Amino acid sequence: DLGRAGITFINRQRGSGTRIEIEQLLAAQDIDSSHIMGFANEESTHLAVAAAVAAGAADAGIGIEAAALHYGLDFVPIMNERYYLACLKETLDHPAVATLLQVLAGAVMLSEGTIACTNQTVTIAPEKIHSQVSIAAPYLELIEEMTAVEMLQFHTKFKALTLDNTSLLSLVGLEKAAQKQIRYYSSGMKQRLKLGLAIFSNTPILFLDEPCTNLDAEGIALYQQLISDYCKQKLIIVSSNDKQEYGFCNEELKITDYKVV
Repeated sequence: DLGRAGITFINRQRGSGTRIEIEQLLAAQDIDSSHIMGFANEESTHLAVAAAVAAGAADAGIGIEAAALHYGLDFVPIMNERYYLACLKETLDHPAVATLLQVLAGAVMLSEGTIACTNQTVTIAPEKIHSQVSIAAPYLELIEEMTAVEMLQFHTKFKALTLDNTSLLSLVGLEKAAQKQIRYYSSGMKQRLKLGLAIFSNTPILFLDEPCTNLDAEGIALYQQLISDYCKQKLIIVSSNDKQEYGFCNEELKITDYKVV
């Protein structure tokens, strides 16, 4: 099917386990990858592959079922893959690890415990929790086949934005690159877009993991200004060891304070 005219594929990056599996499957069927449209287009996570298909940037990709279900895609199983759980030998007899192993093996069913998310006094349904939280992090992927405008339009399918596309891109300094594919952005431009998507999502909680990664001095100043001007009503949680990224926070938790010497 992948060799049919008009079918576009989205691949995983070279060296990943999924990419190796793909190449082995093609070799077993004596299929030349050069005949597959989009084979050179790569994403680095299962979710990014699913997001590309959901956005219409590709017709198919290979990934795990959970990623397909996350974006409401059809899933056709073609292989089973074995995973290994690594832990210290001395923890194998710990009750928590023993229970985890039993659950993974299907010997024990989860029968108790609940997780509840509330905003003030309103209970948030589990399938709606994502609409309460936005995040920016260096390891989160953008769909590089899209332009910035297309990325914003796709984002609003899941979370509303507080600004229109033109205003948002202008504020993060990307108005001149609005119609350029993200694959041609510098790392700093990509980080500006990630921050714009997170900061201007209409969510009460904002997670920022090393938010100034790949930003120059001008970009860092912009980040600090956006936080000051547009995030006064948000709960902001920053993971960083750089003061210029979290200096505005009212409380600090230092991991080293909890380290057992």
